[in-house]
Amino acid sequence: MSETPADSVLATLCELLTKWKGKPPADAIDQLGGWQRVVDGLRGAPEDPASVVLVRIAALCVPEGGPEANAALPEIADAVAAMQSPAGFAESLDALLEAPAALDIAGEQLADALLEQVRAITKAPSGNLHEVSRAASALEAVTRLRVGGYGSRFGLLAALEEVKAPMPKRLAAAIARSVGTAVDHWPEAVGLVPVVEAVAGLKASSGTHVDGADPDHVASDASWVLANIALVQALRSDSAESMLRELDRSIQYLTLGGETYGREDARLLVPIVEAVAGLLRAGDAAGAAALDVLPTAQVVRELVERQTRIDIGLSGLNHWYADVKRQASAAWVMLVEDLATAREQLLQEAFYEPEKAIDDLMHVYRASRSVEMVRRAEDFDGVLTVVQPVIESGFASNTAFVSNLDVYIGRIAVRIECATDEDRSDLVEQQRAAEQVLAEARRILDQGGPPGKGGGGTATTSLPPQLEDILGSDPEAAAAIAAFAPGTLERLVQAVENTGFSRHTTLQENQVLTMLQVSLSASPDYVGEVKDAVNEVLLQMVRFVSSRQNAQENRRAYLYDPNADEAALHDDLYEYLWSAFGATVDTEVQQIGGGRADLRIKYAGFSIYLELKADDTKKPLSEKGAYLSQAATYQATDIRIGFVVALRTRAYPTGAPHPHLTSLFTHAVVDVEGDDQPRYLILVDVPGNRSSPAAKKAKA
Repeated sequence: MSETPADSVLATLCELLTKWKGKPPADAIDQLGGWQRVVDGLRGAPEDPASVVLVRIAALCVPEGGPEANAALPEIADAVAAMQSPAGFAESLDALLEAPAALDIAGEQLADALLEQVRAITKAPSGNLHEVSRAASALEAVTRLRVGGYGSRFGLLAALEEVKAPMPKRLAAAIARSVGTAVDHWPEAVGLVPVVEAVAGLKASSGTHVDGADPDHVASDASWVLANIALVQALRSDSAESMLRELDRSIQYLTLGGETYGREDARLLVPIVEAVAGLLRAGDAAGAAALDVLPTAQVVRELVERQTRIDIGLSGLNHWYADVKRQASAAWVMLVEDLATAREQLLQEAFYEPEKAIDDLMHVYRASRSVEMVRRAEDFDGVLTVVQPVIESGFASNTAFVSNLDVYIGRIAVRIECATDEDRSDLVEQQRAAEQVLAEARRILDQGGPPGKGGGGTATTSLPPQLEDILGSDPEAAAAIAAFAPGTLERLVQAVENTGFSRHTTLQENQVLTMLQVSLSASPDYVGEVKDAVNEVLLQMVRFVSSRQNAQENRRAYLYDPNADEAALHDDLYEYLWSAFGATVDTEVQQIGGGRADLRIKYAGFSIYLELKADDTKKPLSEKGAYLSQAATYQATDIRIGFVVALRTRAYPTGAPHPHLTSLFTHAVVDVEGDDQPRYLILVDVPGNRSSPAAKKAKA
């Protein structure tokens, strides 16, 4: 019998493998005789075990294959789809799925071919083990391809929907995993939950009985998949009630998996999901009551150890779904670690920045470590919408102002120690007011009286609204606080609110801070105490601009006035910084660099200067040589780091959307003749001459 082309190429492959010692070189395809010869080999002998090796070599060589590879890949994909050996079929599919360059050429075609095979087996299921195994591999592969964006998902969802009865074990497990993965990625796939219930025998069968199909064989996998579907649905809920309902459903399935089927992964998640559900249920409780649902340090240690054991158990499994499981359970363990951190913060006597802890908890869902738990940005939004308000309206809101007030009192005590005689009296009066408000507020909270206005919501005094909300239920306490001067109380409220801004530090604010800190890293002055002080001022400036970006016209009218001058910015920023730094902030300081500095923040042994401007041009601050020279001059006998802050009334179009926070901060390096070190300036744009969103809408 004469040798076929397939025989020839496979014989050549065997010879070359010996020569290569198992590691194909970059020109492996050329040594085999070219891409067409590889295609001929696969077509002629698809069931030969060496064909799998040929597919792997082809997949590896695609990036350097050029036009010949582009032409050959569709034929190679067809040959793989036609393989009948379950083992060779599965291994060849894995080779292609692990080669992005190959999928870019033939991924959608391969997915379509596999989907036809899935449709065939789901419409006319067979008990033949070879067919079942091939169908399971095809389904898992097409699921991965569709999730990866190779073709439309709707055909896959329709094929899964055809499943109405229990299936043989291997195929049933693949169906359950495919449904779970689909729900993770596509919200509408939740309608496929009955498919998982059907293969697991949890609902009456409405399809043809298949030989070898035993629901008990897949019940364990089904319990895990249904539990995780419920978790994803909880994250997508639009109300606390529906979220709790889904969390409870997940707990039921996880408990079933742990107790009935001995699933360690399910046992791991039960206490975590119970903690999240408990946090929701305790949303209306005060701080102490909410603590009981959060995990203790010992529980967290046990969960982390359990997760480590699961990772070790899965580490030998070369299977895509094992990776998904590992990442998902790891993400939830990290979540419970964050919950434990929140618990520790809540246990403090005056727990500072409660919303900061909540923000940290919510950002778990944004982190890449949670990619297998939450697939879509909308899921995160759902968590924020449901969980954060529930928590904040419970243990956080009742203590937030009081907690920040306690921290502010500590800060003002430090300032009093460092203050000059002329500044000390104002600070002492501020301290007296803060301490009395704190004492009255704690007394009301300890008695169990909720903060809120007395007299059915009618203000009983002329207190600022924030203090009225806290003290209004006790007329005597409100009257005692009202005895302080109105200006003292207004400054107190603003100072405490600014103290609490850090609880809402956003990812964008962190991005700005990181960028600015990197830009200052080359300065020899940016070390030690100076670095800490500069970072403190940076943080306050980022928050100042962030808060003013959100300010409405009735609160900060100058930001909407095309003719606003520097004085308006000066007054606003001075009041803001005074609330953060107290009397260490000076205004209109004489005899600095031969002139007058707009704002100065004093530290022990050095000062930080801020030069303020109202600018009606479009030129970037970095090109404003006069501004930069003036600000750099104030550094002549002090640290070589300062700020230029400008109200920009023409730089940003009035009717356009407000510029993003990250675009409003830049820096400049100023070289001074005769100096061996340059001076560094942080440049801050405060957009002015704005219009409201409503005005933009009306104009449109």
